[in-house]
Amino acid sequence: MSVKDSMDMLHAGLCYWEDGGRIILSNKQMDDICFTLTGAPLLNGEYFYDNIEEECLKLPDGSIKLFLHSMVDFDDKQIHELVATDVTELYRKNELLEQKTLSLQKMNENVRIYNQQIEAN
Repeated sequence: MSVKDSMDMLHAGLCYWEDGGRIILSNKQMDDICFTLTGAPLLNGEYFYDNIEEECLKLPDGSIKLFLHSMVDFDDKQIHELVATDVTELYRKNELLEQKTLSLQKMNENVRIYNQQIEAN
């Protein structure tokens, strides 16, 4: 139970499953994410992973989760690992940076046109 309790305290969602979808271990965050996205509890890791449309998803609460899937060694076999990381703040900062970049490009174009007009006179 202590491993499960520790996993439940993490901010990232974690899920481990065998081929075929049988869940070995998942934390509360991943359970909540699954229920939010599918309306059903997390009972089959393969089914859940197959139904995630994109690597990066915006949830109804406005948060943005990045899903990373990999295979890891466990008891002499390979199991699936799915990690859902909250990238909401990073996404927002990236959008702000893109807006500022566009604004600076417009200003740069205006300065370029102004310089051309000065050279023409």
